[in-house]
Amino acid sequence: SNIISQLLFIWVFRLVRLCRRVSDIRNINFSLNESETAKATGDKLESIWNAEVNQSNEKASLLRALFKAFGKIYIPLALWKICWAGFTWAGSFWLLQWILMYQEARETASPWPVHHAYIHTAGLFVCAVFASLCFHQLTLQNTRIGIQCRAALMVLIYRKSLRLSYVKGGVGDVVNLISNECNRIAEACVNWHFFWSAALECVVLLALAIVEIGVAAVPTLVFVLVVLLPLQYALARYSSTMSYRTTVLVTQRVHLMSEILTAIKLIKFYAWERYYRKKVTQMREMEILEMRKALLTKVSSFTVVFIAPVVSTALCIVTMYKTSGVPKPHVAFTLLSLFNTLRYPLAFLPNAERSIAGVFLAATISLKKLETFFLLPEVDLPGTIEASQNPDILMTIEHADFTWDGDLDHPHIVDLSLTLRRSQVIGVVGDVGSGRSLLAAIMGQIKRTQGTVSSYNSTFGFIPQEPWLINATLRDNILFGLEVDEKTYADAIRFSGLTDDFLLLSNGDETFLSELNLSPSQRQRISLARCIYHNPSIVLMEDFLSDFDQNHAKRLFKECIRNQISKNRCIVMFTQQKHFLPECDLILVLKGGKVVEQGTYLDLKSKNVNFSAWVSDYDVDATSQNTLRQLIERNAGSMQNSQLNEQTISKLIERNQLSVLTGNTSRPPANFSNQDMVTRTIEANQLTVHSVHDFDVATLEPGILSETAQGRTWWLPYKQFLQEKTGLSFGITLITGFFIVHGVRFFSGIVLLRGFAFSRLILQKSVALHERLIEAVLRAPMAFYDITPLGHILSFFAKHLFLIDEFLPETALQFMSFAPLVLGTIVLTAIVVPWFWATLPIYFVLGWFTIRTCLSVQRKFQLLEASNKSPMFAHLSMTLEGLFSIRLYNVQERFDLFNRTLIDADHKALYSVLLVRTLMALCIDLISSVFIYITALFVILFPVSPSKTGLAISNALQLLIFVPWFIKMTFEFHSSVGSVSSVIYFGEHVPREERSKQTWTKPDPTWPMNGEIEFKNITLRYHRYGVAVLKSVSFHILPKEKIAIVGRSGSGKTTLLMSLLRIAEPAEGQMIIDGIDTSNLSLSDLRSRIAVIPQEPVMLTGTIRSNLDPFQQCTDEEIWKALKNVHLGDKIQEMPAKLDTPIIENGKTFNLSERQLFCIARAILIKTSIVVFDEPTTSVDKETELLLQSVIRENFSDCTVIVLASRFRVIVQMDRVMVMHHGKVVEFDTPLVLMDNPKSKFSLMLSQTGDVDPEKLRALAQAKAD
Repeated sequence: SNIISQLLFIWVFRLVRLCRRVSDIRNINFSLNESETAKATGDKLESIWNAEVNQSNEKASLLRALFKAFGKIYIPLALWKICWAGFTWAGSFWLLQWILMYQEARETASPWPVHHAYIHTAGLFVCAVFASLCFHQLTLQNTRIGIQCRAALMVLIYRKSLRLSYVKGGVGDVVNLISNECNRIAEACVNWHFFWSAALECVVLLALAIVEIGVAAVPTLVFVLVVLLPLQYALARYSSTMSYRTTVLVTQRVHLMSEILTAIKLIKFYAWERYYRKKVTQMREMEILEMRKALLTKVSSFTVVFIAPVVSTALCIVTMYKTSGVPKPHVAFTLLSLFNTLRYPLAFLPNAERSIAGVFLAATISLKKLETFFLLPEVDLPGTIEASQNPDILMTIEHADFTWDGDLDHPHIVDLSLTLRRSQVIGVVGDVGSGRSLLAAIMGQIKRTQGTVSSYNSTFGFIPQEPWLINATLRDNILFGLEVDEKTYADAIRFSGLTDDFLLLSNGDETFLSELNLSPSQRQRISLARCIYHNPSIVLMEDFLSDFDQNHAKRLFKECIRNQISKNRCIVMFTQQKHFLPECDLILVLKGGKVVEQGTYLDLKSKNVNFSAWVSDYDVDATSQNTLRQLIERNAGSMQNSQLNEQTISKLIERNQLSVLTGNTSRPPANFSNQDMVTRTIEANQLTVHSVHDFDVATLEPGILSETAQGRTWWLPYKQFLQEKTGLSFGITLITGFFIVHGVRFFSGIVLLRGFAFSRLILQKSVALHERLIEAVLRAPMAFYDITPLGHILSFFAKHLFLIDEFLPETALQFMSFAPLVLGTIVLTAIVVPWFWATLPIYFVLGWFTIRTCLSVQRKFQLLEASNKSPMFAHLSMTLEGLFSIRLYNVQERFDLFNRTLIDADHKALYSVLLVRTLMALCIDLISSVFIYITALFVILFPVSPSKTGLAISNALQLLIFVPWFIKMTFEFHSSVGSVSSVIYFGEHVPREERSKQTWTKPDPTWPMNGEIEFKNITLRYHRYGVAVLKSVSFHILPKEKIAIVGRSGSGKTTLLMSLLRIAEPAEGQMIIDGIDTSNLSLSDLRSRIAVIPQEPVMLTGTIRSNLDPFQQCTDEEIWKALKNVHLGDKIQEMPAKLDTPIIENGKTFNLSERQLFCIARAILIKTSIVVFDEPTTSVDKETELLLQSVIRENFSDCTVIVLASRFRVIVQMDRVMVMHHGKVVEFDTPLVLMDNPKSKFSLMLSQTGDVDPEKLRALAQAKAD
């Protein structure tokens, strides 16, 4: 578009017209200017930042780099501000004064020529139009540059993330940088010109007043510069402080809520919902108290904006009366109109100061965080040498040390010397952290502090323990950016065992994948196929075979890894499974990050190396634990996932379907009329929630006060009438006194009634709303969490509640204040100006048409913008989870390109919303300008007194302030109420786990005393019409029996535990514990009487005491006794705070075995006769396993113990073994009996292990039987 089209926003009219014609605006092909794309802005800022770092190193300034990148186009925007102020003052001061002087001259013997009046009236219209154009150009261009800064920073953050080995805080910290810190800097760009100009505008206004009335303006000068401006700055600063403190509290609350949702399964196991609901509510109340202070501050600031013109005008009039008599109408109303423009700088100042303070003051928040992030050390990739003297050598490492940057959870690799050769399989055993660190060191993904690493034209492939897949098609996940080679592709599919899976997928390898439609083993095979297809010379494997059962794992290792992948390649495989070690050419034994032994399997056996201390005997079925693993936070995740704070990830990330390689995204429906209808219904419901008294105070009182403010302008014409008709000078004194008293009453009424009413309202209603929400979420069944992303749930506790707390009270207050002001201005003008009322329908029709047209288009763009955010953050989350794979397969450029595409898509929608809003505001301003012009024209055509002329035009000029602000507050109020609607709608549609309004049986406090459990024909389905997972299961467990439950994947072991605790409700049958049907008990009574020790230990934020006894039902002596029983007493005693020692981030100050012992101590304190173990020894080494088994035997000998077991060493020491198959109990007898029956499924499992000594197991079973 040409410059005229851009200046007058003509091209935006065409955009709106085009958007109204299409049903889906995503079909419109429009793009950002090349210079505004994420690539252009990101490249520009990156080059400047790199130069800044090279020049200043650690003293590099991001603010200086931003100024160099965008300052040349940002600083000249001040001209729009100057032009806007000039046109505003020209209309409000000079032209108004000339029109009033013309009216005064008409009453004299020498009137002015009438064409002067028409020229001045037309000039008033032109000034109003150009002032509006300048203002909206300033706002639009400010925001445009803010969006460019945001895009550039987002690109830099993403590119930096691709080069980091470790990000402290994980995905959450990076997302916070993008979603919060970048937005703050963008907001500062929007408000900076308003910030610096506020004081300057006030000084210029006062200078104009001094030019007009001389020394009579001095008191007003003192009042504005000494009282108003400092007061407004102080209020803005205090509000900024309160907002920051509130943000800290909100962050803590959301972090706690995130942690609760992450560990919701554990919380339901122990029936701790009531405790954590109370804890979150208490934090919420603290947060609301801070918000109340901030709200009262904003109300006071808003009041200053309203009373400033009134008091300033009053001071001038009183001073003039005392010094030179009663001022003429053209002077009085010119002053009033001039001081009305004080509202502009005073209104924008608080918002500008709040946004600027967080970014520019001492650079302690946004800029400092970003600078720190950008200066983090990057990965040190191994050096590449073209050729080696021995062509079989792929890589050599000599006396090298490696460390994770800032990550103390991973052991460092010390003094590593290793040679990698072709056709070699190297097995790595040892503690989990050291194995992962070794693989990362070989890949060059962690920092090398000394030694040498040489890579001879080597390429890498990586198969992590947790398979990392992108949300694309199966084919895209395997090709991963390479061109397709059909033969190589077919081989990769065949060797990885995916051929049969193709038959199960509707679209074969073109099926679009998601986490919900693939089993863990399928995901691992896709990861394996990707590695095979890329044909790397060095393949690193991180115990990925643990997700397969024995037969699959052995076949995959032999046919794929040993016979295919290892040909002409080197394989380095970290494993915790003993039966793979004899097939390895070299075995490395790690301890504490150091290779303590190395050699072949026979060599190490001859040295009596105890492999059992590092690896496990055969697990009956490792994959059987996956369901529970997904529900309870892992402590020992994959190499990438161990770097990520999963609790923080769930704050802001909600995965969406997207493809990095194809650019496809799942598109939400563009038609949201149904949702809009729901929103309107809920809005009406929300209004009825408030009490009648609250609603009356909230609406009636601002209306009365606003009408009082509107009526303050009547005193000037009334004063002129008294002076002209009676000649009595006391009239001005009385009326001025009345006016001053009225102003004080106005101020007091606003601050006291409005402030206290709204702060009380927000305290009561916001807390109640949050209480309803958390009650609904914590009482939801586990199936709800399985199908609902945690990010989606958290968005209601974070985003929507923040919008409600931060914007709803303020926007509602201003909406209800400006509405009567706009109405009062129109009514006042219609009363004063003859025949003006006849034109009112035209203004209303034009305004209604403009708002309706623009609002329909704006909603489409808002929906598009909202739908673009999930893919953007999901792509970032996916990238950080798969950093190793992205770098090893050399697809950084492809991921960066897709990231820039998502940023551009988001910013196109965001900019479009801004354009439509600007167009709508401009059109409303043009209608207001016509209103002003018609008002001025009518007072010329139908002569009225100078006093009434001044009254009408000065009030009409205020529409340029009142109407745009009123429209803005209307939309923001609507958006805030929409958040209320969303919260209520979500809360009301969350299913309840427990039937309401039912009389539950209250068990005896000592129940269950014996621990007798009986299942009678239990049938369980996870979905109402789904396949039965448990099929008529019946068994009887005697008091104090020790039972092991075994079975393959999908046999129903985990589901049996879920049914026992009614995590999933049975469809048929009875569960009887100590003679009581558990279906008649409340969930709280049932679950609190059964102790569960999960496979992966979870510790929640709080203290040691709150993690062990949240309801404070145990004495300190009992807690200490439990800790001593699990061998933790001495360690806790050495801590300064002892039982009050803080627990942070899942108890990372304690190692894995200690956290597991804490879980056992927790079970001891429950004092129950039924204890359920979900194989607590799976993730620990042999030494720790023996310690845990000893603690279990010592503390639960008098309890009924149920163990979901996978290690035969544990199983054969139980009283009886329950074997499950396809949801049924097929065997239930003592281990010895089952082992003596060669046809039993248990014997079949035992015979398939191959490397377990049956005689040793039989001896253990015989000892138990004896």
